[in-house]
Amino acid sequence: MHRGTAALRFAAVTALVAAAPAHAIIASVDSFLILKNNTVLFLDEFSNGTTPGQESGYAVLGNVPTGPEANSLLALNSANGSATRDALGRERQAVVVTRTTPNGAAGLTDADNINITGIFGLTTPTGPLFNAYGVRAAESGVPATPRVAQLHVEFNPVTAAPSIRFVLQDFPGGTITLLGAAALAPTAGADRIQLSLTRTVGDDNFYGSFAYGMNGSFGPAMRFATGGALFVNSDFVRGQMISVSAVPETGTLLMMGLGLAGIAALRRRQAKAA
Repeated sequence: MHRGTAALRFAAVTALVAAAPAHAIIASVDSFLILKNNTVLFLDEFSNGTTPGQESGYAVLGNVPTGPEANSLLALNSANGSATRDALGRERQAVVVTRTTPNGAAGLTDADNINITGIFGLTTPTGPLFNAYGVRAAESGVPATPRVAQLHVEFNPVTAAPSIRFVLQDFPGGTITLLGAAALAPTAGADRIQLSLTRTVGDDNFYGSFAYGMNGSFGPAMRFATGGALFVNSDFVRGQMISVSAVPETGTLLMMGLGLAGIAALRRRQAKAA
């Protein structure tokens, strides 16, 4: 191979990696509700045109730019997310919107019945990499993200299919425990999915459930039988909404670039021989 050709191929691969589009998902959030002892502690129906990044009472990892809140829906685009990692250390790009309830009696404590519910537009995640949106209950304290119960709709690259998964992420322990899973199989005409995390006093486990809906009406909820224990590192939790995507590994992009460069070289040789 001539040095000039090699240099051109290297430049082409480098450009491909630099220009590779973000692997992303856009979640449309209809409402975000937090109940404390069966009373509404917080409800946002996203009807005032002001995004969480502009409102007090929210903390946002990543960016929710001005403008995506329209028609009573909030758009969470993981392409606007910040670089982060899951409990296994895998690179993720995520928008995490946290309702900043206090670490005190006015917040969500281990002495409370708790319900954290998000209603989302029924978006089917696509691959080829991990993509997900959903709700979380996260311990509040030190470390910054100790344990998280997470219920989400995801594209699973292992099964190459969308599904609903309930997991417990233990960041100090470096583990992710699967608590429940179900195929994403909406009822006919469904355009919404309701994701809920609930906990009752005397049980530190949070349980995940989901239901499909249409025109504001939801069918029976399916509840996963296994719960995920919080209040292990902290006496307080906070409710969160998420939109998260896997970050393509540089090696994968390089292999793609080399493959494309090889195909281009083969075509040039075939054109010369013709």
